Amino acid sequence: MKRETVLFWMFFVMMFFIGISILGFLFQYLIPYNSFNNLLVIFLSVIVVIPLSAILAEKCKNQALRRGLKHNKNFKIFMTSIVAVMILFISITTFNHVRERDLDDLIRYTSIDFDSLGFTTDWEHVPENKGYEWVANQKETVDELLVFLSQYRVKRHEADNISGRTSFEFIINHRITNSSMVHVLNEKDIRINHDLYEVVNGPIDMEWIRDFNQANKE
Repeated sequence: MKRETVLFWMFFVMMFFIGISILGFLFQYLIPYNSFNNLLVIFLSVIVVIPLSAILAEKCKNQALRRGLKHNKNFKIFMTSIVAVMILFISITTFNHVRERDLDDLIRYTSIDFDSLGFTTDWEHVPENKGYEWVANQKETVDELLVFLSQYRVKRHEADNISGRTSFEFIINHRITNSSMVHVLNEKDIRINHDLYEVVNGPIDMEWIRDFNQANKE
């Protein structure tokens, strides 16, 4: 394979990954979850990210060749460096995916953008035409809940799905960024938005949760 071709595809993969990461960030934090937006991500990836990646890859390839990568020694050093960086990045990403983390770090909460907290422990007690047992607009209520949850550590759940008895669930709504939805089953299995985790130092203290729930309902 020609050196120019290798460089093009190397830069294309890099640009495509950067483009997809930016797109994913926007849809994760700023654009609401729904079926239409999921299709929109695929559509934008095909008509925007791929062509733009190809254009930028071609420009980077030409610039790299002008800067000296036509020479064998420079080319080998460059390729070795790129491969090393990719291996390091994949290793860090994999480690970050499976490592234990503090529960509160995984729950998206932006204080300056906070709108409301919806909370429930029993759907039979949810008022008619309401989404949760109670809703609070005070930041102090969210802070109290997250301080309590900060004592727990979680790791990725090995199962693709979880089932069981609902312990409690809540949603933190923001004015601009996406909401953070937390659903706790069996006092230890947690779904945060679309990701599944299990509490490694649980189960969660449900007596505290019941007191917290009752105090805010009153």
